[in-house]
Amino acid sequence: KAIRPVIYCIGGDDGVDDRSPYDAVLYLDTQLERWQRVAPLKHKRSVCGVATLNNKLVVVGGYNGERAVEAVEQFDPQTNTWTSLAPIGQRRWVGEPPDREEEEEEEEEEQPSRGANGREDVLPACPWLSLCVLS
Repeated sequence: KAIRPVIYCIGGDDGVDDRSPYDAVLYLDTQLERWQRVAPLKHKRSVCGVATLNNKLVVVGGYNGERAVEAVEQFDPQTNTWTSLAPIGQRRWVGEPPDREEEEEEEEEEQPSRGANGREDVLPACPWLSLCVLS
């Protein structure tokens, strides 16, 4: 069981092919100093909104590789389960659409992402990743 506060990494994509979003959800285990998987999202998505409510994660909208989605899911870390909630009624994602910044990203030279300690980050660089802290 994770110690609070916990950092969760929700969905995302590989930063190369935005048509293949992840359903993976991980949290940072501070005792083992590594990322641990929990139950996957019901709907694969990147660029989604994430919040906490009553010690649960709520994931809203996002991009499923073809279009913005209106799906809403809630994660209970005590039971390691996702529950579908009422859709938001309008498809949406957070940030710029993935294809608008492709040209700029291709021109930039890729550098390893560095954490506060100067080492490379544990997670690969991904502009469409959602993070949330559950405290």
